[in-house]
Amino acid sequence: MSNLKPKSKKEFEQTKNNLLNILAYSPTEQINNPQDFTSLYYPTIKSVYPNPFNPTTTISFSLPYDSQVVLSIYNIKGQKIKTIMKNCLKSGQHNIVWDGQDESGKHISSGIYFGLLETPDFKTTKKMILIK
Repeated sequence: MSNLKPKSKKEFEQTKNNLLNILAYSPTEQINNPQDFTSLYYPTIKSVYPNPFNPTTTISFSLPYDSQVVLSIYNIKGQKIKTIMKNCLKSGQHNIVWDGQDESGKHISSGIYFGLLETPDFKTTKKMILIK
Protein backbone atom coordinates (compact mmCIF):
# COMPACT_ATOMS: atom_id res chain seq x y z
CA MET A 1 0.00 0.00 0.00
CA SER A 2 2.94 2.35 0.50
CA ASN A 3 3.40 2.51 -3.29
CA LEU A 4 0.04 4.34 -3.50
CA LYS A 5 1.34 7.27 -1.47
CA PRO A 6 2.22 10.25 -3.69
CA LYS A 7 5.92 11.03 -3.85
CA SER A 8 5.39 14.77 -3.88
CA LYS A 9 2.78 17.48 -3.46
CA LYS A 10 2.88 18.03 -7.23
CA GLU A 11 2.09 14.34 -7.88
CA PHE A 12 -0.75 14.53 -5.32
CA GLU A 13 -2.21 17.61 -7.01
CA GLN A 14 -1.97 16.02 -10.47
CA THR A 15 -3.71 12.84 -9.28
CA LYS A 16 -6.39 14.90 -7.52
CA ASN A 17 -7.02 16.91 -10.70
CA ASN A 18 -7.19 13.71 -12.78
CA LEU A 19 -9.78 12.25 -10.40
CA LEU A 20 -11.84 15.44 -10.50
CA ASN A 21 -11.74 15.34 -14.31
CA ILE A 22 -13.03 11.75 -14.24
CA LEU A 23 -15.89 12.76 -11.97
CA ALA A 24 -16.71 15.70 -14.26
CA TYR A 25 -17.24 13.46 -17.33
CA SER A 26 -20.75 13.50 -18.66
CA PRO A 27 -22.36 10.08 -19.38
CA THR A 28 -21.46 10.40 -23.07
CA GLU A 29 -17.79 10.85 -22.21
CA GLN A 30 -17.31 7.56 -20.36
CA ILE A 31 -14.01 5.76 -20.56
CA ASN A 32 -14.60 2.58 -22.55
CA ASN A 33 -11.01 1.41 -22.84
CA PRO A 34 -9.18 0.42 -19.63
CA GLN A 35 -5.93 1.76 -21.14
CA ASP A 36 -7.53 5.24 -21.30
CA PHE A 37 -8.14 5.08 -17.53
CA THR A 38 -4.62 3.80 -16.83
CA SER A 39 -3.05 6.61 -18.86
CA LEU A 40 -4.58 9.16 -16.49
CA TYR A 41 -2.17 7.97 -13.79
CA TYR A 42 0.73 6.19 -15.47
CA PRO A 43 2.97 6.86 -18.46
CA THR A 44 1.65 4.83 -21.38
CA ILE A 45 2.97 3.87 -24.80
CA LYS A 46 -0.17 4.49 -26.85
CA SER A 47 1.03 3.05 -30.15
CA VAL A 48 3.91 2.17 -32.41
CA TYR A 49 3.11 2.98 -36.03
CA PRO A 50 3.63 1.60 -38.49
CA ASN A 51 4.08 -1.79 -36.88
CA PRO A 52 5.55 -3.87 -38.52
CA PHE A 53 7.88 -1.19 -39.80
CA ASN A 54 10.70 -0.63 -42.29
CA PRO A 55 12.89 1.38 -41.83
CA THR A 56 11.32 3.87 -39.36
CA THR A 57 8.52 3.83 -36.81
CA THR A 58 6.92 6.40 -34.52
CA ILE A 59 6.51 5.64 -30.83
CA SER A 60 3.58 7.58 -29.40
CA PHE A 61 3.31 7.88 -25.63
CA SER A 62 1.58 9.97 -23.00
CA LEU A 63 2.71 11.31 -19.65
CA PRO A 64 0.13 12.23 -17.01
CA TYR A 65 2.68 14.45 -15.22
CA ASP A 66 6.00 16.15 -15.94
CA SER A 67 8.77 13.60 -15.57
CA GLN A 68 12.28 12.46 -16.44
CA VAL A 69 11.84 9.95 -19.29
CA VAL A 70 14.12 7.36 -20.84
CA LEU A 71 12.97 5.61 -24.04
CA SER A 72 15.10 2.62 -25.06
CA ILE A 73 14.91 -0.21 -27.58
CA TYR A 74 15.69 -3.82 -26.63
CA ASN A 75 15.96 -6.97 -28.73
CA ILE A 76 14.20 -10.26 -28.02
CA LYS A 77 17.21 -11.39 -25.92
CA GLY A 78 16.81 -8.38 -23.62
CA GLN A 79 19.92 -6.62 -24.89
CA LYS A 80 19.71 -2.84 -25.16
CA ILE A 81 19.95 -1.77 -28.81
CA LYS A 82 19.62 1.98 -28.41
CA THR A 83 18.54 4.73 -26.02
CA ILE A 84 16.38 6.91 -28.23
CA MET A 85 15.69 9.63 -25.70
CA LYS A 86 16.66 10.65 -22.18
CA ASN A 87 15.04 13.92 -21.22
CA CYS A 88 12.68 15.70 -18.85
CA LEU A 89 9.30 16.09 -20.58
CA LYS A 90 6.08 17.93 -19.81
CA SER A 91 2.85 16.01 -19.29
CA GLY A 92 0.89 15.23 -22.44
CA GLN A 93 1.23 13.35 -25.72
CA HIS A 94 4.67 12.81 -27.28
CA ASN A 95 5.89 11.20 -30.53
CA ILE A 96 9.43 9.95 -31.11
CA VAL A 97 10.64 8.57 -34.45
CA TRP A 98 13.11 5.68 -34.37
CA ASP A 99 15.11 5.07 -37.54
CA GLY A 100 15.89 1.37 -36.90
CA GLN A 101 19.52 2.04 -36.03
CA ASP A 102 21.52 0.88 -33.02
CA GLU A 103 23.77 3.05 -30.81
CA SER A 104 26.61 2.87 -33.35
CA GLY A 105 24.39 4.00 -36.25
CA LYS A 106 24.10 0.59 -37.93
CA HIS A 107 20.74 -0.55 -39.25
CA ILE A 108 19.48 -3.47 -37.19
CA SER A 109 18.26 -6.76 -38.66
CA SER A 110 14.66 -7.91 -39.03
CA GLY A 111 13.11 -9.15 -35.82
CA ILE A 112 11.04 -8.44 -32.74
CA TYR A 113 12.04 -5.48 -30.59
CA PHE A 114 10.61 -3.81 -27.49
CA GLY A 115 10.29 -0.13 -26.71
CA LEU A 116 10.80 0.50 -22.98
CA LEU A 117 9.47 3.76 -21.57
CA GLU A 118 10.87 4.49 -18.09
CA THR A 119 10.10 7.22 -15.59
CA PRO A 120 11.47 7.31 -12.03
CA ASP A 121 8.39 5.47 -10.74
CA PHE A 122 7.02 3.45 -13.68
CA LYS A 123 8.04 1.30 -16.67
CA THR A 124 6.03 0.14 -19.67
CA THR A 125 6.87 -1.68 -22.90
CA LYS A 126 5.48 -2.12 -26.39
CA LYS A 127 6.41 -4.77 -28.94
CA MET A 128 7.47 -3.74 -32.44
CA ILE A 129 8.48 -5.76 -35.47
CA LEU A 130 11.07 -4.77 -38.07
CA ILE A 131 10.58 -6.47 -41.45
CA LYS A 132 13.09 -5.90 -44.25
